[in-house]
Amino acid sequence: NPRMKEILGDPAPEGKNLREYYDEENRRILEGHLALRSKGESSTFLITLTDLESSPHKMVVSGTPYLDSKGNYIGAIGIYTDVSELEKLEAQLQ
Repeated sequence: NPRMKEILGDPAPEGKNLREYYDEENRRILEGHLALRSKGESSTFLITLTDLESSPHKMVVSGTPYLDSKGNYIGAIGIYTDVSELEKLEAQLQ
């Protein structure tokens, strides 16, 4: 995804685990929500990714379990929305 490359500041993020871009606190948040996925639950949450230049990016993540044809959990599908710019604009308006 070209936008994710831009957000991460990483020209080659393919094959890397997104956990590499989280600090310990944000990894715990992610792991908690991934545990919900394995139980069949969807969720939406706020998390911070840190790019290769150590800049934070606030992300809203919406995720849902990915099931096989028999209903067995095989992974998760997530949509990441960068809200960093929105937060900056909101701060300017205030």
